[in-house]
Amino acid sequence: MHRFHVDSRAISAGRAVIPPETSAQISRVLRLRSGEEIALFDGSGAEWRVRLESVTPDEVGGTIIDQRWPKTEPQLDITVCQAVLKADRFEFVLQRCTEAGAARFQPVISARCVAEVPRGEKFRRWERIVREAAEQSGRVKVPPISPSISLADVSRLSELRPGVILWEGERSVGLRTAIDKATAGGASRLSLVIGPEGGFEAKELEPLVAVGFPVASLGPRIFRAETAALATLTAALYHLREMG
Repeated sequence: MHRFHVDSRAISAGRAVIPPETSAQISRVLRLRSGEEIALFDGSGAEWRVRLESVTPDEVGGTIIDQRWPKTEPQLDITVCQAVLKADRFEFVLQRCTEAGAARFQPVISARCVAEVPRGEKFRRWERIVREAAEQSGRVKVPPISPSISLADVSRLSELRPGVILWEGERSVGLRTAIDKATAGGASRLSLVIGPEGGFEAKELEPLVAVGFPVASLGPRIFRAETAALATLTAALYHLREMG
């Protein structure tokens, strides 16, 4: 069944009225017809099954058949603090980490970043990628993407604590040990800080370490930046019993 993220205003009094952008996709791209069913979610945690009644490129309407609350969201909110990468690589991080269960994304500017920070239409493309990944993967929330900040700013924002830094220069502390240390007080959230193509410089990690971010290794092999993000998130969710 096709799933779509909509504004909460699209659901009212037992009916769904879908706005033009999504309506065009339903009618022209997917070629759905009256009588077929779709699922809608608005980020509140609920999902509605809808039977289509009218389908046009400008507006799709239907009747709500049922409402449910799928248990697809991890209990621990994990923010992926990813240093900005080249376009296709960062988009890979957004898409795959949304599928895996990231709660939000915090783009970061660090010393060795070579990619420009997307703005305007490029940033809106990021948001579309995340929304479509949430629709495809059965999630009921769309992870927000915050404006880019410096690595030093990460250490100053209380909402990004506790956190773990992934660094290829670390050799003794593994990810599980670092996560256990960061979440020892029963934290409800966790940030994973991951570097750019050239990795972090050791000195730029000092402000984060000073506020309690442990530095962790992913083992003896060196990952590409975009692979490290997905591997770290997946390993963290598994370790925290969020993946079955």
